[in-house]
Amino acid sequence: SDVTTSLALKANSSDLTSGLLLKANVSDVTTSLALKANSSDLTSGLLLKANASDVTSSLVTKVDKVTGKDLSTNDYTTAEKTKLSAISGTNTGDQDLSNYATTTNLALKANTSDVTSSLLLKANASDVTTSLALKANSSDLTSGLLLKANASDVTTSLALKANLISPTLVTPTLGVATATSILSGTITSTADIIAKRYKLTMPTAITATANTTIDLSTGNMFTINLGITPSNFDVSNAGVGTYLIKFVQDATGSRDVIFPAAWKWSGGIAPNLTNTAGKLDIVTLIYDGSTYYATIVSNF
Repeated sequence: SDVTTSLALKANSSDLTSGLLLKANVSDVTTSLALKANSSDLTSGLLLKANASDVTSSLVTKVDKVTGKDLSTNDYTTAEKTKLSAISGTNTGDQDLSNYATTTNLALKANTSDVTSSLLLKANASDVTTSLALKANSSDLTSGLLLKANASDVTTSLALKANLISPTLVTPTLGVATATSILSGTITSTADIIAKRYKLTMPTAITATANTTIDLSTGNMFTINLGITPSNFDVSNAGVGTYLIKFVQDATGSRDVIFPAAWKWSGGIAPNLTNTAGKLDIVTLIYDGSTYYATIVSNF
């Protein structure tokens, strides 16, 4: 029993085979040794390293380190550094000046010749003196003003002129007055008025209606186109003077007018108009301020 138990604790051939499989064989050892540095590799690696002579030579180029110091004394203080860093803008050293002093920009600047030419165009002291001499001084101004009309002169002169709205000629008495045209208003004269021609005013023709009235203030010659026989015919706004009234028949004819009863006719009887189509009759009406006097010329 003891022997059996002891033998059970021993490795059998299977255990031995498994254990040997976990061990390195000749090939594994050869491969591992090939990855290691040999004496040649060690020599080459050491040649790349600094020896005592190299260290000594390099240290000669260095300075001794002083506590609280860097490579030199820090005379440029932190406050000054902060102040300088805060400065920005023009002329601080950080501005791009590449677009300023270029050949093109310099070519646009005035040279000596340009300055000379420009100065020649300016007025010098002599020019200013000459120009000032041509201007009016206070004496010239005073003399000039003395030749002008003052308010009193204007008032006096205007008093001698006729009012344009109602140009009645008053004192002083004028001799022969000449006018080329009077656009509006009334001319009043106590003497004779001589004119080249006396032109009557003829307003637009009037188309007769049942109640037809002629405004005599609008002219001296009137035309009445008769398309009907007016029930009432009259005139208004008469002034002392002579008026001509044409009565024209239409294409039908037989139109008549009943004249105002107050009109006084030559022969004492109010006439009838020519009733033929297209014919016309002309009435001459004279008003003396109180009475109308009328005559007729017929059948034109």
